[in-house]
Amino acid sequence: MSKDTEIIKQKVRQLVEPIILGQDIQLVDLELNRGPRRWLLRIFIDRQGGVNLDHCEQISQLVGAMLEVDDPIPGSYILEVSSPGLDRPLKSEADFIRFQGRLAKVKLKEPLPSGERVIIGRILETADHLISLEAGKKRHQIPYASIAEARLEVEFP
Repeated sequence: MSKDTEIIKQKVRQLVEPIILGQDIQLVDLELNRGPRRWLLRIFIDRQGGVNLDHCEQISQLVGAMLEVDDPIPGSYILEVSSPGLDRPLKSEADFIRFQGRLAKVKLKEPLPSGERVIIGRILETADHLISLEAGKKRHQIPYASIAEARLEVEFP
């Protein structure tokens, strides 16, 4: 992603996050990509109990109206608002707290002393910037700052 795109993305995030939070909905992630003819802005939202089509439509209308007034994206763009899905990304320590007890796949910036760089385990707790995961019979204490990427794993009963 170019530096200009990153600057636009941060400005869009600063504009839309208060609007989304004002609806008691969480901004999970925001993607901004430059296509051959126009930009594509994807906004992923969630809330306790999940989001439905009505929530996505409501946020799309509110954010779309605000972006038309402020116009932080040069040229034309497509706006998509959706749920992050069952395998949603875990973007903050608050996400790990919210999904305690769930199975997650965590990719680390650097391998553990045991050589593991990807851990799939159950989120046990989050405290003092440490994420506790149980993978099989092993318990891992991972500094939050060491996490490159994390997502919930889809579990079937």
